[in-house]
Amino acid sequence: MVERLELRVLDTDGNVLRTFENASKLLAPARLDLICFDRMQNGAMIIDPAAGLVVTVGGHDPPAGARRFTSLSHSSFGRAAPSGAYKVLRLHESAAAPDGHGELCEVATLGDGAAEPTWRQRPAPPFLTIWSCARKATVHGVLYFMPRNASGTPHGWNRVAAFDLESEERKETIHAWSGNGVQEGRREVDHCSYRAQGHLAWFRTPDGHYTNIWLLINSEKSIWVKEYTIQMPKHWILLKALGVLVDGRVLLLNALKREEERTPGALQYILQYYDPGTGAFTDKMKMTEDFRGEMTLYT
Repeated sequence: MVERLELRVLDTDGNVLRTFENASKLLAPARLDLICFDRMQNGAMIIDPAAGLVVTVGGHDPPAGARRFTSLSHSSFGRAAPSGAYKVLRLHESAAAPDGHGELCEVATLGDGAAEPTWRQRPAPPFLTIWSCARKATVHGVLYFMPRNASGTPHGWNRVAAFDLESEERKETIHAWSGNGVQEGRREVDHCSYRAQGHLAWFRTPDGHYTNIWLLINSEKSIWVKEYTIQMPKHWILLKALGVLVDGRVLLLNALKREEERTPGALQYILQYYDPGTGAFTDKMKMTEDFRGEMTLYT
């Protein structure tokens, strides 16, 4: 069951501009003027905060012939380039996939009305992808997916699937081989994000004490460059990097132990800036106690 929550749209000072009910916890990191929630088998919820509109799409069965074999569905959202069309991509894990244990892919273009869009079957990623929104990103009209496999082998976590929303075709798999330094010991925490200058950013926290940020500078040759190493705060529990800003600072959502609380799992979420030049963290705002740990940037 997908948990229903309240979405709060905040300005940069923390003021609540709008609220929306019945949101889910799976907040897509699209960084557009629309907001998308993945509702898994129930499709996707698209919110226009400026107009106050909410549209739900994709709450339908998987493609014919695959319904009996589908165990999991998840949605992603982005804007095609250069056309600017908003599109939703749905992946269905299914035994009816060509290799018997893969995914089926559907894409739909959002229109101006509330009617269900037309879904088109398209080539799926070459491996099972993970449904977590922290392990997806959209950069210049390309959706990126991290793999479900976390074995730490060359055929495990260190691959990225890419799908071009304009052509609706999958792109070549992007690799992170040990030869270019991205493979770093045992896998602990990985997630991907979008850098302001237009690169895919891969955030790796190998042992909980530091986080490396790698930028994909050439997707065709799978070339990554390590741009930052962030030493983690002393009482760090969870790190979510929301993105790298134009001025080079990294916007982070940290979860720290509440020192005054003895209840297990009591956390204080803090939005922070990290300055790579000085290594300093600057608090932007503290989240309220009912905050559930999901945040994205809305433009």
